[in-house]
Amino acid sequence: MAFYDLDVRFPVKREAMAGLGFSDFRMFSGSHALAESQSVDALRQAAKGRKAKLLLMSSFQADVGLLRDAKQEGKAFVFPISMLLRANGIERGKLMSRMAYLLKLCVQLGAHYVLASGARNEYELKSPEELVVIGEALGLSRDQALWAISETPKLFL
Repeated sequence: MAFYDLDVRFPVKREAMAGLGFSDFRMFSGSHALAESQSVDALRQAAKGRKAKLLLMSSFQADVGLLRDAKQEGKAFVFPISMLLRANGIERGKLMSRMAYLLKLCVQLGAHYVLASGARNEYELKSPEELVVIGEALGLSRDQALWAISETPKLFL
């Protein structure tokens, strides 16, 4: 099975990613393919536009209308695991809760979602198995987590 990381935010070599177990990866730092905002309205416009393929709501605010728009337009939500690594204490728990709820809504409504490292340096890179385990901690089944790092990213490469 091929695994993909779609949200690497620093220059990394293919050999390093292959050593972790990834078949391919994409850097979206400074790219229009990833729309990142805390505003539901801004992401809704990005979902309806043609430039953005992936959506990242850094506050992970659940909005059913946004999820339906993203599903209709064939866009995917990115869940960067590095945000959990950078959060501490109670903030990490709150962030996990919001991520888990948004993931649950994605599954219920059939919206695409991708688990990604979101790594800003080599220490934040995680192997596919680590991403799967974190996905399970966020409420996904093992198959759903595997799908989120193998099959769904193929649609956006």
